[in-house]
Amino acid sequence: MKQYPPSFQFAIFIGFFIGFYLLYFLFLIIVFPHISGYTIFTLQNLDSSVPKVLGYRKLTQILYTLVVYLSPALIFARLAAPKPLEYLSMNRAPKFIPAILAILIILVSLPMVDLSAQWNQSWHVSETMRMQEELAEKMTRDLLKMNSFSTLLGNILFFAVMPAIAEEAFFRSVVQRLMIKMMPFKNGAWVAILVTALLFSAVHLQWLSFVPRVILGFLLGVIYYLTGNLWLSILAHTINNGLQVVLMYLFQMHLMHTDPMESGQSNWLAALASLVVTGLWVWVLQRRSRAAIQ
Repeated sequence: MKQYPPSFQFAIFIGFFIGFYLLYFLFLIIVFPHISGYTIFTLQNLDSSVPKVLGYRKLTQILYTLVVYLSPALIFARLAAPKPLEYLSMNRAPKFIPAILAILIILVSLPMVDLSAQWNQSWHVSETMRMQEELAEKMTRDLLKMNSFSTLLGNILFFAVMPAIAEEAFFRSVVQRLMIKMMPFKNGAWVAILVTALLFSAVHLQWLSFVPRVILGFLLGVIYYLTGNLWLSILAHTINNGLQVVLMYLFQMHLMHTDPMESGQSNWLAALASLVVTGLWVWVLQRRSRAAIQ
């Protein structure tokens, strides 16, 4: 695979992505009804309080993560290099200080991300698009319904850890790497990181949360680019997703009063401070690391 130009490698990878997406779609249409007794369309309209229904919904999300994102990345890495884990930058355990910095970058960026979400939700979009966003939010709330600590742990695994591993392998290890190589000008890595973040947000098809997801994707890309260790961006991604799951659990257990899925907790001053401090921690990480993904 290395003998081919980056643009051709990228085209092959997108082909893998489309192929596995179609495979997942065919599974939902042909196989899933025989397993569950429901079509994927009727499943979305059933009462999620029924454990069986909620379980099958979670199954479809888990399979989507593993089939559509993780499988193409693993297969492409196997074809691109004799040591796939080394290609994916998953062959080295993260060091302690960079891990702490990666966590800090994500945590201190939250006020900035929240304000961007407020602005994003004020966009004028079609009624159909807004209804799709509301449906997606309802499905997320249904998936994150938790009535026990064991359910919380399961949701952290299914909706924080697994998506972080799969999406970081897909977008950072493969897409961002190839984007950097395809840049037509020298030192275009930061542009490639931004383009990858835009793609990362776009594939989620949730336009009223597009901007905050771009910011998250950019920060994850920066962490990966500066350290050359995918486990650090996976860690940061897991912290971001896992925090939302934990806060939803606390909200449902009436241990906190603010709905974590509602934006509007930040103001301009907090967001500006967040931007400055996030930039500071990125600078510190850059000083301690090297741009290893070329």
